[in-house]
Amino acid sequence: MFSTVQFATLSVLGVALFSSLADSKENLTVVMVLSDPYLMLREEDGHLGEPVSVDLAKLLETLIGKNLLIRAVTNYGKYDETTGRWSGMVGELIEGTADMAIADLTITDEREKVIDFSVPFMQGGITILYKRLTESAYPPDIFSFLDPFTTDVWVVIIACYTVLTILYLITKHMRMKTSKSEQNNEASFSLHLLTITSVIFTIFLACIYTAKLAPFLAVPTYDLPAYSAEDLARQNKIKYGMVRSGSTETFFRESYFDTYQQMWWTMSQNYEVFTNSNKEGVDRVQRGNGRYAFLMESNSANYLTERKCDLKTSGYGLLNKINYGIGLPLNSENRKSINQALLKLEAEGTMKHLVMKWWKQQRGGGACLMDMEMGGASLQLSLENIAGIFLLLLICLIFIILVFGLEWLRSYRQAQAQPSTTEQ
Repeated sequence: MFSTVQFATLSVLGVALFSSLADSKENLTVVMVLSDPYLMLREEDGHLGEPVSVDLAKLLETLIGKNLLIRAVTNYGKYDETTGRWSGMVGELIEGTADMAIADLTITDEREKVIDFSVPFMQGGITILYKRLTESAYPPDIFSFLDPFTTDVWVVIIACYTVLTILYLITKHMRMKTSKSEQNNEASFSLHLLTITSVIFTIFLACIYTAKLAPFLAVPTYDLPAYSAEDLARQNKIKYGMVRSGSTETFFRESYFDTYQQMWWTMSQNYEVFTNSNKEGVDRVQRGNGRYAFLMESNSANYLTERKCDLKTSGYGLLNKINYGIGLPLNSENRKSINQALLKLEAEGTMKHLVMKWWKQQRGGGACLMDMEMGGASLQLSLENIAGIFLLLLICLIFIILVFGLEWLRSYRQAQAQPSTTEQ
C-alpha cells in the first residue's frame, strides 16, 4: 500500500504529464488508481506515467481536443453507510473534484446511480486464481514405475510367473531324472514349449506396461484439485476469498445462483479470507501453496499469469461478465465525445493493440511462455523418479549373491563328504 506522502507526490507529478499541449485547450482532471497494468510508475524514474490508462488518456486527449491532467487516488470507490458518502474515484466524480476516472472501473448498478459511465472500453469477468504446484512441492515417488498397473494386476502377474517358475523347475527336474531318450525328448519339448509361452507372455506384458509407463514417469505439474466454482463450493480444504468491499464481493453477495450463494456464505463465516487489495490476495495465493484461491477480475489475473509462472487461472471460463467504463459526473457534457472516441479506437483495433502491448509484451509480458518453451530440459527424469528400479535391481543382485553362496557352500560340503564315502 502507498502512503499519503507518496500519493501526494504522484498527484503533483501527474498534473504536469500532458502540459506540452496548447494552453488554449480546456483542462480536465482525470483520476486513476495505481493498479497493474492500468496505472504504474515508470521503471526508469519511478514517476507516474504507465501503462494502459495513461496510453488511453493520451489517445482520448487527441481525439476530444482537451488537456487531461492525471491525479492518482487511493481506491476505486467505496460507500460508507455511516457518512453516506463515497470515497475514491467515485467520490471525486460526485463531489466535482474530478472530471473523469480512467481505470478498471467496473460498471455496476450501484455506481450508475451516482455517476455516469462511458461505453465499455474493455470486458472481463471474475476468475479463480490459484498456485500451480510443481514437483518440488511433492517429493518424487521412487516406485512410480509401478503405477501403470494396479496392485491386483501386480499380484496376478507375480502369481503367473510363480506358476511358470514352478512348471519350469518340475519340467527340468523330469528331464534330469529321465534316462530314456524318448521320455527325455518329450520332457525337452515340454521345456521348450514352456519357454516359448513364457517369452510370448512377457513380450505382451512388456508392451502394455511400456505404453502406460511414460505418463507416470513424466515430471508432473500438480494443479489445484478444484478448478471451477462448483468444485470450490463442494470442498472445505481450500480456502478462497476476494478483495473486501469491491465489485467482486457485491456480485457474490447479491447473486441468486445456488453455488455462488454457498460460496458467499462460506466466505462470510471467515472474514480472514478477504483482502484489502489484489496484491495482498496474490501474495496469499503464492504463500498458500495450493491451500488458498483468490477470486479476482480476469484481466488483472491474466496480466499476472503472463509474468508469475507459478500462478494459473481457472480453465472453466468466467463466473460472470463485467464491463469497464470511464467514470464521469452525472450529466457530463464530455460523455458524448468520450463515447465517440472510444468507439473509434475500438473500430480501429487500438484497444486490442493496447492489451497486446501491456499484457503480452511490456513489463515482462510473455515470460511464462518463454519459460514453457525453454523448460524442456527441466522435464527430464531425475534419479529420484526412477530410483525404485535400481533399488529393485540391487535387491535382486543381493538375492542372487546369497543363492550363489548357498550353492557354493552346498557344493563345498559335498566335495568334503565325497572322500569319506569313498574310503568306506
